[in-house]
Amino acid sequence: MFYLVLSALSSIAIIMAFKFFDKYQIDTFQAIVINYWVCVFTGSIVLGQMPVYDGIFSSTWMSTAWILGTTFIAAFYFVGLSVIYFGLAVTSVVQRMSLVISVPFAIVMFSEPATALKITGLIAALLSVIFINIPSKKDKNKPITPKEDAKPLPKGIIFYPVLAFLVSGLVECLLQYSQRRLIGGDPSEEAIFSIWLFGVAAFIGSFAALGMIIFGKSKFELKNLIGGIGLGIPNYFSIYFLLRAFSWKDVSIILPINNLSVVGGAALIGFFLFRERLSKLNWLGVLLAALAIILIAF
Repeated sequence: MFYLVLSALSSIAIIMAFKFFDKYQIDTFQAIVINYWVCVFTGSIVLGQMPVYDGIFSSTWMSTAWILGTTFIAAFYFVGLSVIYFGLAVTSVVQRMSLVISVPFAIVMFSEPATALKITGLIAALLSVIFINIPSKKDKNKPITPKEDAKPLPKGIIFYPVLAFLVSGLVECLLQYSQRRLIGGDPSEEAIFSIWLFGVAAFIGSFAALGMIIFGKSKFELKNLIGGIGLGIPNYFSIYFLLRAFSWKDVSIILPINNLSVVGGAALIGFFLFRERLSKLNWLGVLLAALAIILIAF
């Protein structure tokens, strides 16, 4: 239970960090790449050594770490853009509704119980995603932008929350498969696995970020480094603590409880700290999401 709480708090800190990216005009992609290097250093400090030893490249989880590391780049990028253009609460709910993908995966792959409450909860979760993404009538002809003087909206903006939802579901499926079938619940091995998947993301992302700087599409600034550090520390612990929590109870119970905590915490922070306003349909979606997670959990 302790690891589950720590994972949820770390995830809320990640969402808050993305919110400040918009406020201080931090380059999202650069900060994400830096964040992964910070995850590697943070994990190595926690582990007490560099995660390299003889035979590590033949580890059963190495290929999965490369897949996950690549997926992380896409997941964080879409989540970051979704927070900027759709807000903190909406993005956190849409992202956390990835349990619509990961819970059925746990039930099928690991033969976890599929109760009537879980099935009802999954249906409610699907409806919540729809309600959350329906703009109010007064906002239909109004551009979705964080500021009146913001840059022109990027093409395909409506797909950012959808992509955040899909990629987050893929990440959760791969994480639980790795922990259950490849790692085996060994805490030190989980720490090494976490470091390596972040290292892969950092390695791949660095080439892309460097290319953008060379071709003049972006430039390095100190605030991007600071943003990456602020993002990287909670990011590492959100994954490491989630892997530890998977050893506590069934994944189909752990994920909903974790997601409910993140959704509730992020919504409260968005409302009270950032003064975000949601339409009635958005609020209905948020409430329905909470109901869905409760049904699945119990």
